[in-house]
Amino acid sequence: MLKVNVVFDSSGLRTNTDAIVCSKFESFLKEFSDKCNLKIYIPEVVRGELCYQKFSIADEKLDKVKKSLSRIGEIVEQKREIPYKTEELRLLVEKRFDKWAKKKNIIFLKTPYSKISLKELQEKSIWRVPPFDDIRKKLEHCKKCRAEKGFRDALILYSVLELVKKTTRNKVYFICGDKLLLEAVDKYKKNKRLVTYKAIKELSSRLRLSLKKDNDKWINDISEKAREVFLYRVWQECKIEEKIEEEHSWHFRIPSTSEFRYLSSWTEGIKVPGFMPETKLIDIKLTDIYEPISLESPTIRDVAYGIGESECVPLNEGGFYVDSPIFQEVKDNNIYIWKSGVSHHREYREPWDTGVIAPKVYKIHFDVIWSAKVTKDEQFDNLKQLNIEFLSKGFDFSLSLY
Repeated sequence: MLKVNVVFDSSGLRTNTDAIVCSKFESFLKEFSDKCNLKIYIPEVVRGELCYQKFSIADEKLDKVKKSLSRIGEIVEQKREIPYKTEELRLLVEKRFDKWAKKKNIIFLKTPYSKISLKELQEKSIWRVPPFDDIRKKLEHCKKCRAEKGFRDALILYSVLELVKKTTRNKVYFICGDKLLLEAVDKYKKNKRLVTYKAIKELSSRLRLSLKKDNDKWINDISEKAREVFLYRVWQECKIEEKIEEEHSWHFRIPSTSEFRYLSSWTEGIKVPGFMPETKLIDIKLTDIYEPISLESPTIRDVAYGIGESECVPLNEGGFYVDSPIFQEVKDNNIYIWKSGVSHHREYREPWDTGVIAPKVYKIHFDVIWSAKVTKDEQFDNLKQLNIEFLSKGFDFSLSLY
């Protein structure tokens, strides 16, 4: 049975729902638990980050309950006790997480404190060596910001490297959507047993191919060939661009200013339309930078400029971007089924803006399902587009802090 060791960063597990982790992780376990000798590792720091996220959501809800009960108490002149205390929430969240982890046979990866050089950590932090980063580079318009990020990511990195040392024979797959952390890991890529992926779907693709033929060269070759075939043949021969614009024309309408402003609230943990549920959002509050803009009524700025609900102003025609194909399955006669992520990006600004504020990018996400008959010499024939699925759309206001 294929042996698979996987370490997850927070970005590969996080969800804005009430679930412990994202549905894609649960689907991954369901698909491969019985097919592989699967060992899932979650660093202690990641466990803490995920628990804190859930605690923050619960604590925010509790705060609203307190205010509501206080208000009700004043109305009926009768006080009621708050159902939870803030200090209880952390313990309850951690208890729930650990119960889930035990049920799923998750292994917590301890931070190797005794093997971490504080001097090295200090130097990297001071000079912003990845995974440390100077947030001012991302927020040049904010003179108040004097922060750096990276300490928790550094501890995750050391935890992963320690696991690689102990796992002497098999590969260790690290799922991480954090650009800086991946950049730091790349310095250790000389160790071929450490393999990184930005998303669960990428590892899923590799494992499906490995279950068919456990040969690294073959897997790398056919995956690269699939990428080239979709870009240079399927896209043109199957007229993907024309079909997307024709079948999903409604999604290409010019967005309204209310959609544009929704992202100006800068609220921590906000569920942004257009982002996938698992997208890692900003972990720092930025409400001191801009005042939140209400969507319920025109703003003072709108009144001044005479603007109500209107369309945003496009700055260009936009274009399509393509992700690497994800292998799905093999059907009769060597028909390989693939899924390619496709997104359309276009920049917009508000009607009143003359270039003072940076434009925002509106992204529309699709999955294109296609097939090809793969010959023994790895040639792709009989190309067919099977389906085009709309996923999501919305302004991308992430600052690439992760």
